[in-house]
Amino acid sequence: MRLSEFVSLLEEIAPPEEALDLDEGRIGLVLDRGGDVERVAVSLDPTDHVLSEAGRIGADLLITHHTLFFDPLTRISQTLSSSLKIALLSDLSLYVMHTNLDRAPGGINDVLAEILGLRDVEACEIGRIGKIETPCELEDFATLVSESLETHVRWVGDGIVERVMVVGGSGFGSEVHRYGVRNERGRSRIRRASPQRDPLCPGSWLIAHRCHALCDRESWNEAPL
Repeated sequence: MRLSEFVSLLEEIAPPEEALDLDEGRIGLVLDRGGDVERVAVSLDPTDHVLSEAGRIGADLLITHHTLFFDPLTRISQTLSSSLKIALLSDLSLYVMHTNLDRAPGGINDVLAEILGLRDVEACEIGRIGKIETPCELEDFATLVSESLETHVRWVGDGIVERVMVVGGSGFGSEVHRYGVRNERGRSRIRRASPQRDPLCPGSWLIAHRCHALCDRESWNEAPL
């Protein structure tokens, strides 16, 4: 299949126009080598190791959730030039699906909601809101999340959890918090990354992540499970 045809399929799954403004210029076919696509590699991040492995297995296209280009290219750093060298020598194209995949039907947040067994799921901003099968204490729900996602979690707050808002990634952005306040929903929030330093939102927070360095850098307090 031609690369352009494959890209059209990806855009049907997660239309680029559904991405948040922060992704402008950072998603889609960010490295276009043209040609045909026979083998595709998928990863969270386009690290040098991932790019090398994609080249080693003979992939024509690497699809990642996070981009290789976070800033406009006014200069190419040593780190970026190293990554580009690996990709170009491997004749590897790179396609990025970020918040458009988070928001897409069947995307990241829908998968999170499904894994956690949420019912009556509704779309909200970038996340999803749903009900858990049986209301329970936050601590018990934290255990459920830890087991379901096979990772450790951090949680803050207490009380009974009935409705849950899930947000893949950091969920940075006050519009997410305002949504929770306006609708008085989501007595617990699950994050796959880091929390806001001062979230102005009622209820409890539950965070499933591995961002120790970021928490240390930002002086965030953590409540380990």
